[in-house]
Amino acid sequence: MKIFSFYLIMLLIAWIPASATIIHIPQDYSAIQAAINASTDGDTILVAPGTYSGRVNFLGHRVLLTSAAGPDSTVITTISDSLPMIRFYTGEDSTAILRGFTIRGGTGIAIGCLYSGPIIENNVIEDNTNYSHYSQNYDAAGLYISQANCVVRNNIFQRNYAPGSGGGIAIINSSGIVITGNSFISNRAGSIGGAIKLYQCSNTLIQGNL
Repeated sequence: MKIFSFYLIMLLIAWIPASATIIHIPQDYSAIQAAINASTDGDTILVAPGTYSGRVNFLGHRVLLTSAAGPDSTVITTISDSLPMIRFYTGEDSTAILRGFTIRGGTGIAIGCLYSGPIIENNVIEDNTNYSHYSQNYDAAGLYISQANCVVRNNIFQRNYAPGSGGGIAIINSSGIVITGNSFISNRAGSIGGAIKLYQCSNTLIQGNL
């Protein structure tokens, strides 16, 4: 375990540019959104174990948002307002990374990606239900992607429910999506695509998922 932890720390340090800042939650800011607001491109926002309530909007910032101890001990949840819990729709690219959280209990969509291309990896996305019209026809509860080119890898999607389609993930009008190494467990949809829905997509790679 010590060797594994050291390896993870070395990977994190290797990723961080020389001029970047590590912003600690809750030591530097009590809320994740406040840290994102204060961040600049290349920064790392490192979140200590705990449960954090409230929406998160990357606002186009090219930052790594990561937990210090992994999804088992670091949870993002939200108030019941039917809006996406985590949002990428300000042109974020692959340098905007969401890593190592449990994202739970959303009443809209857990994660929304619009006109963006972030990396979403090593998260647990569970027990979300879409009651909002943010997505098309109540599609998606775990992850909604529209006109985007995200990389989604090594996540667990479980017990998410979309009254429309795409309980785990719904991908609409997108190209260049990569979905690899994920697990889909007990996700449901009212019509089609309990795990994944694709609609009018091209150059999409879905490989090595359970």
